[in-house]
Parts: sequence; C-alpha cells; structure tokens
Amino acid sequence: MPPAVALRAQIADIDAQIRDHETSISSLLSKREQLDSELKAIVYPIHTLPIELLVKIFQHACADQNIPHFRLTVAAVCRVWLDTALTTSSLWQRLVFRCKSASPEVQEILRTWLSRSKILPLDIIITLPLAVEDANIVMLLLAEFSSRWRFAGFHKERRLGGPRGPSIQVTSEAFPASLPLLETLEFYAQFELARNSREASSSWPALRKLVLWGCTPPVVVSFENLTRLEIGNLSVQKALIMLQQCPLLENLNLDSYHHDDDSETGVVPQIPLALTHLHTLELHIGEAHVLPALVLPALKSVILDVQPPEMGIPVLRSLFERSRCQVETVRIVSYTFAPSYEFLASQLFPAMHSLVISCFSGITSEDLLLLSGLGTRGSLACMNSLTITLLPSDVDSSSLFMFAKSHAQQLHDRSHSTGTLTNDQGNQGPFKLEIRTIKRTLMIPIKTAVELLRSAEWNDIIDVRFEEGTLLDSDNFEFL
Repeated sequence: MPPAVALRAQIADIDAQIRDHETSISSLLSKREQLDSELKAIVYPIHTLPIELLVKIFQHACADQNIPHFRLTVAAVCRVWLDTALTTSSLWQRLVFRCKSASPEVQEILRTWLSRSKILPLDIIITLPLAVEDANIVMLLLAEFSSRWRFAGFHKERRLGGPRGPSIQVTSEAFPASLPLLETLEFYAQFELARNSREASSSWPALRKLVLWGCTPPVVVSFENLTRLEIGNLSVQKALIMLQQCPLLENLNLDSYHHDDDSETGVVPQIPLALTHLHTLELHIGEAHVLPALVLPALKSVILDVQPPEMGIPVLRSLFERSRCQVETVRIVSYTFAPSYEFLASQLFPAMHSLVISCFSGITSEDLLLLSGLGTRGSLACMNSLTITLLPSDVDSSSLFMFAKSHAQQLHDRSHSTGTLTNDQGNQGPFKLEIRTIKRTLMIPIKTAVELLRSAEWNDIIDVRFEEGTLLDSDNFEFL
C-alpha cells in the first residue's frame, strides 16, 4: 500500500473516533443538562415557575415599600429575572428618587425608569434639588409623564447641618396644568408656583387628597372634589383660602402654622366657614387659630395630638358648641399620661363610643385605675370600645386583668340583659378592650392571660384582645 494511502486511512480512522467521542460527549452534555434542571427544580423550585407566576410574585413583593431597591435587586439575579423585570410595566409604576442635581445622568435615569411603566398610572415621590434652574429642569422632565400621574409627592433637598434655605420656585411652565389621573398631591417643602395665564386651564378632576406643607397652589385651581386636606406651616389666611375651595372636604389635618402674612386683609371670613361634609379632624396644634373660623356640623371623629392634651380644650369646646356636632370616636396622643384625659373626655366628648389613648411614656397601674371609670359612668355611658397603646414595661399584667374585670362588672350591672350590653345609643355587643404595645413586646403571664381571655363569667360582657406577637410568659404550663 502506498504511504499516502496508508496515512489517509489512519486519518479517516481518527476522524471516525472523534465523531464517536463527540456523539458521546453530546449525549453526556444533554444528560448533564437534564440532571441540572432536575436538581434546580428541587433546590431552586422558583426557576421552574412560568413567567406569568414569576411576574405575580414580583408584583406582590414590589407592593411592600419597605424593601429598598426591589426592582434593581431582582433584575440582578439572573438573565431570566432581568428580562422579566424589564418587561413587567407594573413594577415601574412607583418611583422614589432623590435628585441632588439635574445632571444628564439624573435625567436619563428618570426618563428610563418612567418610560418602563408604559401607559400605566404613575406614583412618584421626588426630592427636588435646591437650585431653581435644576428644580425646574427636573419638573419639566416629570411633566412629560404628567398625564399618568396618580400620586405625586415633592420634597426639598436639605443642606446637611445648614439652614433650611429658601423655598423652591417652580414656574407654572414646569408644573403641569392638567393632571387628569392625579388622586394625591403632597408638598413637603416650601414651594412657590409662579403664576400666569396658564392657570385658568388647570384641571385636576381626580384629586382627592392634598398635603400642603408651606405651599399654596394657585387659587384658580379647582379643589371641589377634594375629600382630604393636610395643612402644615401655612399662615391662617392661606389655610382659610384653601378651605374655602374644598366644599366636599371630609378629613382635615391641621399642623403648625406661621404668622408671616396674617396682616393681609380680606381673607378671614366674617361669617364662619361651614364644611358640612367634614367628619374627621386631626389636630396637632393647641392654639388652632383656623378652628374659630369653622363650623363642622358633621364632625364624628377627633384625633388630638396636642402637648399637653388639655391645651386644645377651649378652642374645641367652642367649635363643638358652634357646630352642634356629636363626636363618637376620639384618639388622644400624648407623651405623658395625665388625669386630664378623663376630664377631657367627659367634658368634650359625652357621646363618644370609642376612645383610643396612645401614651409614649408608659401607663402605670395607677393610671389604669384612673381610666377604670371611663365608659361606665354618667356622661360616658355610651362608650363601648377602649384601646390603650402603651409602653408595656410600666404596667403590671395583673392590673390589666383587674382593669378589664372592673369594666366587665360595671357594664354587667348597667346592662338590661345578661351577656349583652345595650348602651344608650341602642348599640349591642360586648365592650371591647384592646391592649397594644409600642415596639417592645408585652409580657403577660399565661395564667393571667387565660383568665382574661377565657373567663366564662365575663366572656359575654367584655371582649379583650392583645396585639399579635404578645408573649405569654410563665415558669410552667401545667394548668393549660
């Protein structure tokens, strides 16, 4: 055999062996891939989920606003998750962003993020830069998407360790005139909206909640559909201007104010302003200079976060007499427990059904004795619910038990039927006592808790509930 023919035969034989090995390797790789998929299905079952279910999981987790940078985190896991996140428009409906400047990079981030939501409504919370020019650049960019704003919150960048600085001036060209989907608008900084002829065409028909902290929007904007208003760091006159534009207001939150322009004339109405739909008033300022100008005939609920609580009594008493309203639900927030609670409740809210006391310094056993008469005597006979939020370290659990039992006994004596409480308003049902704790866990001896929750003698008369997570502490569990 010629040498060339012999060499070609050897090469052909080697090629055949290579093909055989390649076939074996291909088979092994296929088998390995199959086994790898089976392993992932056991160890990482989420990788086997259909994309539709993965999207649902992302949407559910994204709704938890306590998870920072959730969208960016899931997008960094793997290629499948990245593609899924980028193509799921609903994940990009909410944007919380702090703009220190209006650099091209910042603008690109904002535009890219907002574009990913496609045609869905947008919820944006933006901290604007201090520089007027930069603030207006950012606002103009956001305005490109204003037809989809559903929630808009604006804050002002602060200088670390420095003064608060001037208010942010946003021109009316930068702030959108028409916001067809906007339901909630919040200003948590001093904004000045420049005025021009564009204001006459402003239209915010869906707006229901407005928060003003040192900013008054143009007067010509209509707030006729507004139902919730929170006012802070405004003069009395500016606050009244806003209230005059809110005939359907249902919830009003009054916070701090200033006197800067209270010398203006023609603002405070000679006749009190009647807000006939307002049923909830939250008060954070004891003097509350706005209240003397109001009449609230439909008022049913009051949240009093004034320090000390009795500071708001005179102005509230005058408001109630003028409005002829009957407040049924009261929440008192305080950092120190005071005997004035009982006086406050009995003097101002004789018709209340529910009382919530939030005390951030703790409530002692003596304080519980002071409260033991609430809801069972005279002018407060219609009260059927008491919630105490407290720091648990200062309370003896046995005192809680005696407190609840005292309520049950007095309510039982007052009711006309065994096992059911019928109060002066005709409402039937057990008296509800709810004990909540602030941050720390309430330690209740198990025996005390069982007596409190299972006592047949009082079970029909009083409904006692503890916050979820309350620990039952005992040396032994034999009696269970």
